[in-house]
Amino acid sequence: ADLARRWRADRSTGHITLDDRVTNTGGTSWPPFGMYHINFGTGLFDAETRLTGAMLPGGSLPWRFGEGEREIFCVPAAETATHGWAEIAIGPIAALGGRSVHIRFRTDTLPHLQVWRNLSLGSAVLGIEPVSHPLVPRAELIASGKAANFAPGESVGYGLAFEVR
Repeated sequence: ADLARRWRADRSTGHITLDDRVTNTGGTSWPPFGMYHINFGTGLFDAETRLTGAMLPGGSLPWRFGEGEREIFCVPAAETATHGWAEIAIGPIAALGGRSVHIRFRTDTLPHLQVWRNLSLGSAVLGIEPVSHPLVPRAELIASGKAANFAPGESVGYGLAFEVR
C-alpha cells in the first residue's frame, strides 16, 4: 500500500486538517480498514469535561463514562453527519483556558466513532477514534462481507480536522 498524507494548518485560526489517500499497490485485493487514534492525557480533565457530539447518546457524555477502570464503545456517526462530516468535542479543558478540542472526520470512509478510556494504575488516557468499521473483529467483518475488497490500483481517502475553540 502507498499512503499519501497532506497536513494543512491555518495559522490565523489554528484549524488543522489531515487528508490521507491509501492506494493498493500490491498484486492482490485486501479490505482497507481505517482507524485514527487521537489520545488525551486525562490529567488535563476535570469534572466539567465532557464529550459532545450528535452521534453520542443524548448528545453528550462525561469523559468518565461507564463503570470501572476501562471502558470502550463504538457508535455510528454517518447518520448524524453534516455535509459528510461528523464532529465530536472534548471539553471544556481548564488547561486550555476552558476551551474544547473539536475533531471532525469524513463519514464516507470513517462512518463510526470509537471512544475508550483507560484509568488503570499507570494509565490516564482517553482515546477518540474515527474508524471505518464497527467494534467487531476484523475477521468477522471480512467473513460477513461487510469489509469490501480493495483491488490493486484502487484508492480510498480519509479526512480529519482539528480545532481548539
